[in-house]
Amino acid sequence: MTLRIKKQKENSTTLYLLTNSERKGFVDIITYRIDKNKREISFYPPETYNPVTKKNNKSIVIFGFNKLPPEFHEKGYIKSGASYYLVKLLNDYSLKKIEIHLDPSSTIGFDSKKEILRFTYNIFSAWIQSLQIASNEAKRERVIIVKKFFNSIDPNEFPTSENNTNIVRKRLLESLNENIIESLLPDEISKIDTFFEQIIEKKYKAKIKKTEIVNKNSIKFGSKAIENAIQSFENLINKNASEEEYGSFLLKNLFVIDSRYIHAIPQINLTLGGKRLCDFGLIDFDYNLDIFEIKKPSTRLLSKSIDRGNYYFHSDCVKAVTQIEKYLYNAESKQAVLERDLKRKIELNFPINVIKPKAFLIIGNSEQLDNDKKKEDFRILRNSYKNIEIILYDELLNRIRNLKNRLISKDN
Repeated sequence: MTLRIKKQKENSTTLYLLTNSERKGFVDIITYRIDKNKREISFYPPETYNPVTKKNNKSIVIFGFNKLPPEFHEKGYIKSGASYYLVKLLNDYSLKKIEIHLDPSSTIGFDSKKEILRFTYNIFSAWIQSLQIASNEAKRERVIIVKKFFNSIDPNEFPTSENNTNIVRKRLLESLNENIIESLLPDEISKIDTFFEQIIEKKYKAKIKKTEIVNKNSIKFGSKAIENAIQSFENLINKNASEEEYGSFLLKNLFVIDSRYIHAIPQINLTLGGKRLCDFGLIDFDYNLDIFEIKKPSTRLLSKSIDRGNYYFHSDCVKAVTQIEKYLYNAESKQAVLERDLKRKIELNFPINVIKPKAFLIIGNSEQLDNDKKKEDFRILRNSYKNIEIILYDELLNRIRNLKNRLISKDN
């Protein structure tokens, strides 16, 4: 039986009908109803046609088009085998219809009665492309298998005419899809990293070219990482995050504190017997331990009153500084015990040196320094500590922004 398509007009509506050229007991089946005025197309998959009622009780409705989108064939099917999956979806979920909307802002998902499934055309189109890529890959795979089979029987009579390496290369490029990035597992990302390293090593022979490629990509990756760090840090400040949340952020972004740090050790007991733990320790390139303590941006820096014409640290700030001084004293005075304790509890492949450690205190915000006298007195107060660096939250944010600007200038 040979089927062909014919068109039929009904006022402003165009009908597409599948008809049998031999016309022996065959009833024309409506496949499309196109309303140009409403820019609405109803597609009735032939697989859902009921010969008893001579009707389709299921449909796929396309909104925003006055002619068939390229994914739909006039003979009543969707390209790349998508018809099978959508008809199966209609049947498996007992749906009355599927809606595809050209407007990208349209709501997607099931309706309240779960009789209608809605999604946007851009999602649908991307899915069709993915199916096409999968189909092309399967065809190429079959070609390779067939050629290998006959080539194994008689290499002279059945030479492989197409370079299999080119086929694999095309397959790799076609499979690159940013939509899978979020679902990548750590071992998969590791394989991608290794592959990228192999590209640099094997593709480029000249050392100067390798260095150029590495530096270029390092700047791009670094700039993106810093952008994410800036956004995350701003979000923490805006939502008045807890000290623990700030600590978690800084543990993941050690470069924000100082580029020389390579490792962080959370929750170190520097009171040696006490319950109070410092937020975390930092290990630099020489494996020396420094100390990090976090207070909230809202922590008061200076007292409201003036003593002899000078501002002085608020009691909250004094407590934080005093606590850090105790950490530094205990760390240095109990150096051997602390080194042994850290090596025993933390599995690292390098030694840890506790030699005159330095401490960082993240606290407060410069908005509190609302006049020149406060700014001057705060500068004098924090410069009076040799081994403690007091950093304000907005200063830390500016550090990240300046780091990003330096990378951008290098890239240009």
